[in-house]
Amino acid sequence: MAEEVKKNFVMKYIDAKEKYENEKRKSPSGSYSSLFFDLLKNSLGKLFSINLIFVLTLIPTIIVIVFKMQTLNAFGAALPFGANLGVGYFAATETIGITEYYAFQTNLWGNALLVLTAFFLAFGFAGCGYLIRKLILGDPQPLGGFFKGIKENYFSVVWPLVFFFVMYLVNSVIIDYANYVSVINPAIAGWMIASKIVAYIFLGFSLIMTFWMISMGTSYKMKFFVLLKNSFLMTIGFVIYNVLFGGIIVLPAYFLLSSQSMLLLAIVIYAMVGIGVVLLLWGCYAQWAFDKFFPKTVVIQNTKISSVKYNFDETGKATAEIISGVKEVLKTKFDLASRPIKAFGDEKTIYQMPLSFSRADLDKVEQSKSEISKDSLAYYEAHKDDEVFVAYNKQFEVPVVEDEKPAKKNKKQPPKKDYLNS
Repeated sequence: MAEEVKKNFVMKYIDAKEKYENEKRKSPSGSYSSLFFDLLKNSLGKLFSINLIFVLTLIPTIIVIVFKMQTLNAFGAALPFGANLGVGYFAATETIGITEYYAFQTNLWGNALLVLTAFFLAFGFAGCGYLIRKLILGDPQPLGGFFKGIKENYFSVVWPLVFFFVMYLVNSVIIDYANYVSVINPAIAGWMIASKIVAYIFLGFSLIMTFWMISMGTSYKMKFFVLLKNSFLMTIGFVIYNVLFGGIIVLPAYFLLSSQSMLLLAIVIYAMVGIGVVLLLWGCYAQWAFDKFFPKTVVIQNTKISSVKYNFDETGKATAEIISGVKEVLKTKFDLASRPIKAFGDEKTIYQMPLSFSRADLDKVEQSKSEISKDSLAYYEAHKDDEVFVAYNKQFEVPVVEDEKPAKKNKKQPPKKDYLNS
């Protein structure tokens, strides 16, 4: 049985339409956490290839970041406060705040260039995100699917990335300006520290929203502002999970990349497989949330019934079109409602085969299917004459009318005329 989820405000206000309505997908045999470790163990080569492709699209962003860092280091070595003032140099005066000022300028143009790199980085997120999603849904695609993902998801991904880099630019300006003002005016340093804390919170919030926008953009048809609204709801509605997974993703990268001794090891790990593992981890988490809270399309007897927003007229009454549609649905006899069906819980399940299975596993599957089939048949025989099913089926019965043929009247035949004796 499907898990019944309590409706919350995320489900109430989410607006989503599936991008791939007829796509092939396979539900995980266990939880999405076990699926993550299974894919990590059995699809490591695939993740390595996806990681390599993504790193290629990351090159412009890396170039801008390295160039910005080298510029900051060059300022530190060339300016008066970085020189050896004891060997022939004049005494520099009025240097308070000059470090923060040049850092502010460098970060300003450097982060502005990062916004432009988003248009190239979107190729990686669109193509690799498509491959990761198909891997999670049990329909792995060849690496050529990268280009199909770009074709279908590029514009759904590029604007969320632009949004994040713009937010990063704005918050970095606030942080650098707060550093500058704190040095030249220590009296208001406390307020500047508070503004920096708020900027860091907004930056983290924007990062989580961007993750959600990219995940939803590769799975659902949404315009940018709908995507922005839904990502805000998902960020608020899953705040505990978001903090947990955000910490798992960001903190290892931060500690490894900020440590001089671990920097080379971190670069090797993330260049080979680290980014692919991060995409897989977030993809499993996002797919769990989509399956749990997003509206789904249900197909019953080739009749497609989906979540529809009905329009009402000024008097508050439904339109005639809706009423006629409801009447047509009520006239339809559904097989699931016409007969007793036993609901199985955890006590009766089909044996789930491992990825590496043997003949004994196949026999266990057939045995479990046979047991469930026998139980279902016994339940049907015991409850097929229940009043609820008899009453439901009776309203669709068509009365049989026997054809009443009119009795033949014996008409007297006129005597034959004898022409020979006449």
